[in-house]
Amino acid sequence: MEKMDDDEFFLGCKTMYIILIIKMADIQEEIKSLLGRDALKTDWIKIAEVNANPNKPQNVHHQIEISLDKLYTGMSVRIRADKKTPCTSCSRGIKKHSCAVCSSTGRSDPGILNNCTNCDGKGFRLLTCDVCFGQGTLQKEKYHAVTIPRGARNGHQIWIKGEGDTMLNQPDAASDIVCTIKEQPHSNFRRCGHDLYIQKNISITNALCGLKLVFTHLDGRKIVLKTQPGTVIRTGDMLCAKNEGMPVLNSKTGAKGDLIVMFNVLFPKKFEDLSVLQNIENYLPKRTSPDIASKDLEEFDLTHFDPKEIVYAVPYRQQETYEDSPAKKKTEQKEEPEKLPTCAQQ
Repeated sequence: MEKMDDDEFFLGCKTMYIILIIKMADIQEEIKSLLGRDALKTDWIKIAEVNANPNKPQNVHHQIEISLDKLYTGMSVRIRADKKTPCTSCSRGIKKHSCAVCSSTGRSDPGILNNCTNCDGKGFRLLTCDVCFGQGTLQKEKYHAVTIPRGARNGHQIWIKGEGDTMLNQPDAASDIVCTIKEQPHSNFRRCGHDLYIQKNISITNALCGLKLVFTHLDGRKIVLKTQPGTVIRTGDMLCAKNEGMPVLNSKTGAKGDLIVMFNVLFPKKFEDLSVLQNIENYLPKRTSPDIASKDLEEFDLTHFDPKEIVYAVPYRQQETYEDSPAKKKTEQKEEPEKLPTCAQQ
């Protein structure tokens, strides 16, 4: 058999993937036509597990909230998951007690054939268990160490086999503990698959003359991000640092995603020294100036606008001042910075 080169192998995998996607779409349409449109929303795996072993108790679910920096480095947490076990002092919550009146003989008097009224002639009484209080099971306090792997995602599940609850009729068939990871949002970083997004404000000097950005990564490392000479950054530009994103789960080579930085360039509000502007303009492309030689043109100076100077005219009513106007509410709202891109795939 001839060995395929990399291009042929990639093309074959891509073709197989497309065929699989088409087949899956056809299978989904068949399921919807047979079982209804909501059939795909049903947890068929859970139903299959119950039907496969109906005597096995349901799995115990435990949610673990983990911060993004802990998911970056991985960690071990200790959780409490109490376990229900059958009570060994009784049978399904009922305990047999010897009759103290007849000494378990069932007779009220040894010489008389009368049944004991206390136990109805049985010699014992069935009473509620004083250990489990009639429940038939005992709640046993138990702790487990759960290892969170590096790069685990939101919704990742870790199974602890045979450490869940036990049924009364099958004390040897214990359920499993299912630990589900819930990723907590981070104040600076946003995660999208294996990639990390971060937003930074930079000055116009750094945007034009070069950037060296120092910040702390999720694992505590101090890293420096810099641009090549001549690189100009604009507001909304996104630059990438390769292999500085989230670790790939269960990667044997230590692969990581990318770190993507989205920039917001801050401009100065005003220049006091106009000679500085002249020096800057010498190094910038020439600006375009309209032809203002015509006598029909009127020229006006633009100044900063203050919304407080507005007076709203309302017909048939007293004029509203700025304090009563909707402009006040608008200006009082804090300007929210441009949000980082959200990712549906977590």
